Amino acid sequence: MAQLVYTEADLLRDHDYARPHVVDGQRLHGGFLADGTYQPPRALVREPALDAWTEALRARGGEVFGADASLLSGLRLPNVAQHRVLLRRGHGQTFWGSLTVTGKIEARGRLLADLPFPGLYRRTA
Repeated sequence: MAQLVYTEADLLRDHDYARPHVVDGQRLHGGFLADGTYQPPRALVREPALDAWTEALRARGGEVFGADASLLSGLRLPNVAQHRVLLRRGHGQTFWGSLTVTGKIEARGRLLADLPFPGLYRRTA
């Protein structure tokens, strides 16, 4: 059976990059292996872990679902009455979690709106 439990240190490990990912003098995340393939940060153990978790999910009859914008449509959070029930039963984390999700989405949108847009020019490299 594949490994399904990992330490935090395992999941934060990077590949031994041959060269960093740099564009126009700006260091971006991840890097390139000796054969030139790009590897995102902290993917050394995460990629095999995700494969193992997916295999285990499917072995139990589950299936991975797409994580796209459709997850943000429709009712996905408890309403006020449902939150009251959850809070009375000691499940306050549900309420704070919903605020965290909303806050992260809104903060990312605000960050993107405030970023200076780079000048677009034709590259001749």
